[in-house]
Amino acid sequence: MSKPITLCVELENNPDSERYYKCTAQVGRDKGLTIQLDGTIGWCATSGIACELWVSRDQRLMAFRPPGVPEIHVSRAHRRILLAEKQMAILLHRDGLSIGGRSYRIHIHGVAESIHPPRLVKVVRAASLAASLTLGAASLGCGGPDPASKDAASDAAPTDTGTGDGGCDADTDTSSDTDFDTDTGCDTDTGTDTGATDTETMTLDSGIDAGDDAGPIDTNDTPPAAE
Repeated sequence: MSKPITLCVELENNPDSERYYKCTAQVGRDKGLTIQLDGTIGWCATSGIACELWVSRDQRLMAFRPPGVPEIHVSRAHRRILLAEKQMAILLHRDGLSIGGRSYRIHIHGVAESIHPPRLVKVVRAASLAASLTLGAASLGCGGPDPASKDAASDAAPTDTGTGDGGCDADTDTSSDTDFDTDTGCDTDTGTDTGATDTETMTLDSGIDAGDDAGPIDTNDTPPAAE
């Protein structure tokens, strides 16, 4: 039986402070994770949907283009395809989506332990963190730590590095001020949830796009239905 998937959706047109959303893709096409026509990340939306993100019966992350919405392009390494209306594509880690002039990057972490609405998370660049820590370590060989270097390393260090795949952390904390159904994750009052800013910090690896060995981008008009 399929299980929800934990992922981060990166809004590549946004600054780092508003760029990464930790999300859960639910099993099947019931209300869940979406990219909205206005470019935001949606949750249990019933309208304004540009792209649906959900899990198929064979545990694949799917991107679905509803009818009557702007073009959706899926990219992987040097490949780029256009999704037809009512067509789905299987997404892999670090695949890209282009919708209505906006670009998104998908960071897949694995099976979700629980369902939660999209949450904005903060990031630090792995390269910047390493540089700060190296600078701090080097100062130890010169008569003790330099206060400025120590402060820089402390500021750069994430509050929770998690055990993610390098794209962003895979922490599954579901704390939220919003009451939502524990089976569907949808808000029990309105059916939607805008998501709250998460106070955790995740480490971002610059990473690389999926390589040529990742294979072609698979599409299907009738993919395996969710159980």
